Amino acid sequence: MRPHRYVIDEPEIPFDLEVLYEDERIIVVDKPHFLPTMPRGMWYRSTALMRLRERLGEPDITPAHRLDRLTAGVLVFVRDKSCRGAYQTLFQEKRAVKVYECLAPCRPITRPRYGTIERLESPRPFPLLRRSHITKVRGVMTAYEEPGVVNAETVIERGELVLPAESLSRRSGAYPYAGHVGAVPGDTSIPAAGMRREMQDGISVTAGMPRFGGLPPAGSPPRRHMTYSHADGMPGDASIPVAIESRSHCPSQKPAGIEVFRADEAASALTCRYTLHPRTGKTHQLRVHMNSLGLPIVGDDFYPSIETRPYDDFSQPLELVARTLRFTDPITGEPREFTSRIAL
Repeated sequence: MRPHRYVIDEPEIPFDLEVLYEDERIIVVDKPHFLPTMPRGMWYRSTALMRLRERLGEPDITPAHRLDRLTAGVLVFVRDKSCRGAYQTLFQEKRAVKVYECLAPCRPITRPRYGTIERLESPRPFPLLRRSHITKVRGVMTAYEEPGVVNAETVIERGELVLPAESLSRRSGAYPYAGHVGAVPGDTSIPAAGMRREMQDGISVTAGMPRFGGLPPAGSPPRRHMTYSHADGMPGDASIPVAIESRSHCPSQKPAGIEVFRADEAASALTCRYTLHPRTGKTHQLRVHMNSLGLPIVGDDFYPSIETRPYDDFSQPLELVARTLRFTDPITGEPREFTSRIAL
């Protein structure tokens, strides 16, 4: 690796780098948001590579692959020089299986300008296969789709509704609660006949019970469940009010009552958890594919438009994490699987 220039006034990234696994050949870390994989531009010491080298006193540690600076999750480094090629080739030949999670708007998809969408469990919109040609020009911050031979494929699943307070409680380590959802305003694929246990738009409906059962530990915030219901009429009509009921599971607290919002207002505030299975590895592929569906990832400052933020502003992370990494160890032949603990 080439020597790096000395960086003056490099911002300190205030997040720890957790080691998930290590042996005599590899080190697997849980890279936090904002931390670059390796030195580039203004970042030198505040990178996963340099932190590991300094912490362990091993100057030969090298990344087996990379994650974008804004993406968190599982990242593999090689500490044994004689094994470096085997692990790097594993990733270059795409023999590792990666699963990502992200938070994005919970609303009907829009038809992308380029590429194709294939519903994998038609007529349900999700899961779907998104295929397109993505181009990234050196020196230009963003990638874009254009006509051409397909070079980017992603399978996208839509999961549970994530309430704003739930996301905050996960990040702060507070006791989480489950979401109870019914319909997604604006999605005409949902039958007007009422709620079902699993809606056609792919959103799971829970029974409204706490995620872990029972009452939360003393001192933790009350758990709630949210019920979204349509009045008579066709779902998707913005004139139909959506009742959002907030109920406490703490017996010492009184019900919070019912607030009524218009469907378009409620839809704009809903966020879902998506599971992304990239079949290729183009730069910004997941961000570009989600944005092309009208579902930009929460916290994305590039898509759909560039937002200028200070380098030391860590208040709005990109809600994207490399959740799971699986591969067959090229040295021992053993199956390996690692999971990120970083919450979204």
